[in-house]
Amino acid sequence: MKTTEQIYVKSEKIFDPNADLLISYPFGFKQRHVNNKGYINWNGHLIMVGNPFNGFNVGIKKEIDSVSIWFGNNKLSYLDQNLF
Repeated sequence: MKTTEQIYVKSEKIFDPNADLLISYPFGFKQRHVNNKGYINWNGHLIMVGNPFNGFNVGIKKEIDSVSIWFGNNKLSYLDQNLF
């Protein structure tokens, strides 16, 4: 059986540590950057998105009576506009 050292081959791809951080969203979405404590700023209010999203962009889409927060193709939550 071969050891890891014997079969390892260095990748030709250049590593970009920020490649996954910038997610783009379709037309109609606003983007917000999640800070290092898991919050975004929306209309002057701090909204907790969650620590796993620190450093990433989330998309915000206005619905009829609410706002939805998206991470890539995944809807994370709704914000009731009447709360503000």
